[in-house]
Amino acid sequence: MKTERYIQKYITEHNISTDNIKKDTGLDLNYIFENDGNLLADDFLRLCVYLGITPEEIGDQIL
Repeated sequence: MKTERYIQKYITEHNISTDNIKKDTGLDLNYIFENDGNLLADDFLRLCVYLGITPEEIGDQIL
């Protein structure tokens, strides 16, 4: 599973609003949800902090 798919799944399962993520972090996740886009490293880390998960947790799940 790609990192982006894992984050999308996590956001969906935890009922986290992408509008709230955008408002709180400035990240527009539509390119992930709609266009199968790739996260930049700094966006990935910002999302990890916002979601309260570590990059290692995600790595364990996608490998």
